[in-house]
Order: sequence, then structure tokens, then C-alpha cells
Amino acid sequence: LSAASPAEWVWLEGKRARFSSVVVREGELLLTGGLKHDCSLLSPRTGRWRDGPSMPTNRRLHCAAQLGGLSVICGGLWDGGALSSTLLLPAGDTAQWAPGCEITAARVGAGGAVVAAADASAPRVLLVGGSDDDGTELDSCELYDAAADRWSMQEARLPQPMRCCAASIAGGSAVLAVPQSDKKRCALLDVRSSSARWQPMASRESERCFHAVAAVGEHSVVMLGGWETDFEERTDTVQLYDARADRWSERAEWRLPAPSSSHCAVLID
Repeated sequence: LSAASPAEWVWLEGKRARFSSVVVREGELLLTGGLKHDCSLLSPRTGRWRDGPSMPTNRRLHCAAQLGGLSVICGGLWDGGALSSTLLLPAGDTAQWAPGCEITAARVGAGGAVVAAADASAPRVLLVGGSDDDGTELDSCELYDAAADRWSMQEARLPQPMRCCAASIAGGSAVLAVPQSDKKRCALLDVRSSSARWQPMASRESERCFHAVAAVGEHSVVMLGGWETDFEERTDTVQLYDARADRWSERAEWRLPAPSSSHCAVLID
């Protein structure tokens, strides 16, 4: 979807991958994991996909983040079990995936967001919620320091356990957690304070799950598609959250070309 007006969705070369994750890496889209998918790269300029480096452990319902030139994926589900492993892909066309530090608690369906650090050149990843190997939803959060290759459990816990998507806003100084459930509220964390706590935020215009979210601009998050209440049907609708007003609104002009779920989204500058 181009930011040009009027906005219009444009179909790209076919690629199917459910429960995957995506980041922008060196000007391309890096798509990892999912059902019947390993690793692919998309050139926004040509609209064409090519195979990326194969992951040593495939996964779905995992998190992905881009820290400078380093691509990070963690957690997820494979062969019926929750994963605690982290994989790192350094910069460069010939780079290969390598193992990183394991997360403290194996989790599936967690949200992942890049957050600012005191050193502006060393952003970190905040891993939010998810569920464990037994399917029990979690309220805990972990922070990844790439320079030290270390995960650490955080004191701040979600207002309620949830699987969720997460997006960074305000230059990485805050994170919005958007639940993958129709019975839970969004939550916001100001990461600038070590004593900060997650705060419940406004409910969405219509509840849904298995949607995609992406930060757009400094203070907004877009939510696209998903399954509506009780898995009755998929939707093509799009909602926009304004953190300054703490309000969700439907954006009819951004409707998806077709109802969609179990997908991912990312903003390309």
C-alpha cells in the first residue's frame, strides 16, 4: 500500500506464508518462517522474491526484529513445541543464520518491538507476552541486548496474560501491545523509565485475532485484517491507533484487497 493519495493496494509476485514474520533488512523485506516457508527476500524496487539463507530451525508464530544490520528472530512454534532459541543473521549478502542466546522462557505468539537504548547506536528488542508450551498465556516480557547477546526478564508485566502483536512508537521510547484476542485491551509501555508499568489503553473499534500490525509515523499503529469475533469470518478492514488521542478509528480507504488473516505487515520508509 503506497502512502500516495489516493492510497491503493498493489499485488506483488505471489508468495504464500502463514504465521510468518517480516522485517526490513538492507532495503529489502526479509520474510522468515511460517507454514511451508523458510526464508525469502523481497526487493520493493522490482517486486520480486528470492530465496534467503535457510534457517537451522524453522518456526512459525515467532518474532522478528532488525537491529541495525543484524536480523533477529526468536521463539515460535515448531514440531508441536514452543521454542526458546534465537537466530541471528549479520549484515552482508553471504551471511548465514547463527545461534544466539536463548530466551528465558520459551514462548509462542509473542509480540516483538525494537526499543531505544541510552546508546542510540545500540537498540534492543522487547519480547512481550505470548504463550508457553502448554498453551498458557504469559504476561512476562524480556529484553534482548544484541551487543552482549543476552536476554533479561523485565519487571514490567502486561495488565493481563496475552498473545499479542507489538509495535514501537515515539522513536522506540514506547511499545503498544495489541492482543490476539477479542476479550483483552491493548496496553502501552513507556520504556524510558525503569519503573514504568504497562497501562491499559482504548479498545479497538472491532475486536479480532490473527491480524497484522505495523507502526506508521511517530505515534500511530495500523491493524490489518484478521479473524473477527469467535472466528466467524475473516475481515479486510483496517484500523488506525493514534497514541496521542488514545483512539482507534477505521480507515475505509486502506481496506485490504481481500479478507486476510495469519499474515504480517511492515512499514517501508
